[in-house]
Amino acid sequence: MSEPGRGPEEGGPDGNGSEDGGPDDEGTGSDGSGNGSPGAAENPQSIPEDWWYPTTIDEAPGPVHGNSDPRDLWRRQPIQPRPLDAPRPAVPPGPPGRWKRAEEALARRMPGQRWGMGAAILVLATNLAGFAIAALLVDPSSPLLVIAVIVPTLVAALVGVAITWVRGNGPWIDLGLPRSLREAAGQAGVGLVLGAAAVLGGLLLALALFGLSEDIPTGPLQELADQTLGWRIALALWIWIGAPIVEEVIFRGIVWGALEKQRHAARWRWLAQAASGNVSVLLLTALLFAVWHAEPWRLGILLFAGLVFGLARLHAGGVLAPIVAHSVNNTLPALSVLFLPTIMP
Repeated sequence: MSEPGRGPEEGGPDGNGSEDGGPDDEGTGSDGSGNGSPGAAENPQSIPEDWWYPTTIDEAPGPVHGNSDPRDLWRRQPIQPRPLDAPRPAVPPGPPGRWKRAEEALARRMPGQRWGMGAAILVLATNLAGFAIAALLVDPSSPLLVIAVIVPTLVAALVGVAITWVRGNGPWIDLGLPRSLREAAGQAGVGLVLGAAAVLGGLLLALALFGLSEDIPTGPLQELADQTLGWRIALALWIWIGAPIVEEVIFRGIVWGALEKQRHAARWRWLAQAASGNVSVLLLTALLFAVWHAEPWRLGILLFAGLVFGLARLHAGGVLAPIVAHSVNNTLPALSVLFLPTIMP
């Protein structure tokens, strides 16, 4: 039992010194630096022998490596190695950060995408066969020609969507559709901006064509504009809304996804790699889109529009952006089909 006024540091069973004069009472210096010395007894905060070795983290030391807390570093779990038999994650090739959303969409799609060039060929063949059958069955002067223009492309797009259900992850992932309202607004904004660019560029190219040639052939839209008002309204809605949806599902959806899948092809690897890069897919889909319309005099305008729609697809990572851009680009043709016959009978 210690005397009144003395702390445990001054001796006794609970202090640094011991009652029997053990090793703790041995001091070596006269300046109070040794344990058990008169200086240590007078100083309640004497330095222990193991002062250099940390035994607790109750009082965290100063910051290391910037402002990080050592306790946070010590709590981190070690990195677990990936098992040898685990599937390797799909990593988009190319410099990181370039076309980030398109690369993220590709990485989400690859694990479950079992369709490729065969699906793209089937969709295009369905569209082409539909046009051939319509040309044999429908009289060009009949109002049913509007239906003959709509149905083949619509059926081909539906075949593409069905393929994503049966052989893929479904249209939401395989076509890169937005997963939230914020993402939908972002893709729509990209489509509006690039759609306006497509309209401006198309007008400049059309003026250049009119200046270079006085003999501009009549397009199919002008021939269809001779129908009654009801058929013209249906055709205008198709041009403005329907055609952008189904054509982008075909070209910037199915064909685009089939070309991107060739990055992982096992045969003809050099050719597959050359045709599946971002720039290659952009050029190939734009060229196919232009040729598919079968309007030679508008080939340059359609190629430019296809490139702009492809840029929207690359920037946004899904087909909603090119659909919006395509719809903006088709606004003037839709209005011309609807109103030109009444203005210029």
